[in-house]
Amino acid sequence: MTSASKSTLILIPGLGDRAGIYKMCKPFWPEYNVRIYPFGWNDTDEDFARLWDKFISYIKDIPTNEKIFIVGVSAGGVAAVLALNEMPERISRVVTVASPFQMLPNVKNPTLNEALRQAGQILDNKVSARIFSVHGKYDPRVPVNYSKPDGIKNMVIPTIGHSPTIAFALTAASSGIKEFLN
Repeated sequence: MTSASKSTLILIPGLGDRAGIYKMCKPFWPEYNVRIYPFGWNDTDEDFARLWDKFISYIKDIPTNEKIFIVGVSAGGVAAVLALNEMPERISRVVTVASPFQMLPNVKNPTLNEALRQAGQILDNKVSARIFSVHGKYDPRVPVNYSKPDGIKNMVIPTIGHSPTIAFALTAASSGIKEFLN
């Protein structure tokens, strides 16, 4: 496969927006043009609407001949689901990794809370078949009952903890995600 024919995979980190960590995952995804998009979850100078507009502009700047997949990690999965709902003709499929699909107790991030509020209103529509949820069996930060909505294909991986779930999903368990994307 030549680099011109590669599909684009947008990887959205969670609340920490630590793009550098996710660069280490790129070797596990050689068949994709991996772009890491830090959403800005903790940017107190921007509200959700502004961050959202920037993200949609970012997607629109990708050449229209490129197939787009999004893998959203933790909070990034919420943005991925919202993007699929807004641009279903442009985004092929979405994978969420250790991502909440409903309000989490004790989360005080207004950007994430607004994204979750909006995502909760769309999960029953036709985009659900194009979403794959990957979650750890024992993730205290995003427990299974928060990341496994009805009607969405999902994969439980045998991990303990939030960060180990994300690392395992994007590396050793990436074949299951790629199978869904293709």
